[in-house]
Amino acid sequence: MINIPQDRNHDRYPAIMEMEVNILYQHYDSPEVLEAFPAKMDKVAKGELPHSAIVLSNLYQKLAQKTTMKESGQNFITHPL
Repeated sequence: MINIPQDRNHDRYPAIMEMEVNILYQHYDSPEVLEAFPAKMDKVAKGELPHSAIVLSNLYQKLAQKTTMKESGQNFITHPL
């Protein structure tokens, strides 16, 4: 399972946030992430992971960009960390 620390201040550490988004992006469809995702979303909904909003927003935008580029026939290349 991918374990990302829970105590991040993304305003102070944008590189860490970018790394978190990239890790989630690279593994968003892995069985481990898919299995753990509902429990994490439950914690987000309960306010237990307030830092996660920006990470999830950026991840969603990255996934949407990939879909848009794929639909338009453009190549989408992700860069490893």
